[in-house]
Amino acid sequence: MSDRHLVFVYGTLRQGQGNHRLLAAAQFLGVYRTDQHAPREHFVLVDCGAFPALVPVADDAPDVVGELYTVDDDELARLDALEGVPHLYERRMIDVVDDETGCRAVAWTYYQPETRRRPVIASGDWLRRHVCNDCEEPTSEIDGYGVPRCPCCQVEHDPDLEAIAD
Repeated sequence: MSDRHLVFVYGTLRQGQGNHRLLAAAQFLGVYRTDQHAPREHFVLVDCGAFPALVPVADDAPDVVGELYTVDDDELARLDALEGVPHLYERRMIDVVDDETGCRAVAWTYYQPETRRRPVIASGDWLRRHVCNDCEEPTSEIDGYGVPRCPCCQVEHDPDLEAIAD
């Protein structure tokens, strides 16, 4: 009998995303967020183009939105292979919380301990990376630097323009 594992996913493994098929047999437990009040380190979500990365930071950060699943040993091994563990991503335990129920859990997730300069996804939600947090309008890249801007208010909606640097 294989062990069961909690896994927190935040990008292309989420429902409706390209790699979700790897979780087709997994048990979906709900939408969770990183628990930034927990004693473990804090993370931000950065945009790597076709996929995001969770990156540890020293300071407080906005919660990262994702989904919590229960997977077996074989499913966890397939996820490790997809994420390129330990070369592209590493797997570690983090604290997560369900906003609706307040249920807290400690789950595996995938993160990059170091990353090149990448823009921070200010909302913390990969599925909302192209939506203005203030007015809910789609953002567009209009400034030539790839900085998301809201077409209605022309405001940059990525407050961490310095992003994550090496």
